[in-house]
Amino acid sequence: MEWTSVSFFHQHCRRRRCHGAAAGAGGENSLRLLYKRALGITIATSGRMTALVARTGRHQQRYEHGHRLVAGCIPYRYRPTGDGKSMEVLMISSQRGEGLLFPKGGWETDETVEEAACREALEEAGVKGHLQGMLGTWDFKSKRQQGVFCPEGLCRAYMFALDVTEQLETWPEQHARQRQWTRSTSIFILVQE
Repeated sequence: MEWTSVSFFHQHCRRRRCHGAAAGAGGENSLRLLYKRALGITIATSGRMTALVARTGRHQQRYEHGHRLVAGCIPYRYRPTGDGKSMEVLMISSQRGEGLLFPKGGWETDETVEEAACREALEEAGVKGHLQGMLGTWDFKSKRQQGVFCPEGLCRAYMFALDVTEQLETWPEQHARQRQWTRSTSIFILVQE
């Protein structure tokens, strides 16, 4: 486990203004193209396609030097307050209901790390937005992810800041996870494995 300061995250987001998930052929968002190609079950939302099911399985997972590669993000938004704006971060419950964490999951071979981070935010938290740059990487050990390619259960996570522009009412893991927006002022967040 690792403690991450929200004030560091806030300062980093203000400095970085790059966008992930660039437009592809015909102006389509690469994340949407990924879903059209990878998943057969989709629904229309405001003229856009959104997957109803999350990817599962480990056959397309990326591994490097004994680590399973993971991508995730810290979703955030600004809310008006009486004295300006306040930043909130979105956390989700673990599937086992043990605490809160940020959306993250396996980075697959047919996507970029940025696409994987956006996909995990959509699948686990039901949010879309603009990536604001990579916050960093960290290595951790997962008891659940031990396997042939990763016998020690070692994982390397690539985490991004995600400026949330849309929160969906229906998303792939809505029955397994709860969402919780938390004000970021003067708090530290426990990032769980």
